[in-house]
Amino acid sequence: ARDKQVIITMVIYMVIIFAAMMLLNWKLGIICYGIALFTYLLYYKNAMKYFGGTTGDLAGCFVSLCEVFMAFGAVVGVLVIG
Repeated sequence: ARDKQVIITMVIYMVIIFAAMMLLNWKLGIICYGIALFTYLLYYKNAMKYFGGTTGDLAGCFVSLCEVFMAFGAVVGVLVIG
């Protein structure tokens, strides 16, 4: 029951953040969310393939990588889009 509550809360949080990004700059919002989704898919694939699942250390690495890639994507997006 606790896991279901956490999942619902995180989905609501992600929808709110996505809506805010779309209101501020929809192009950069799509770029950042696309990068986040791509990073998550790579993280999940590699965690399952090489480690048999996720761990706290892998989750921390994912968060760090996701933040760096999204920041890079936002900067490149601003330079390209204007």
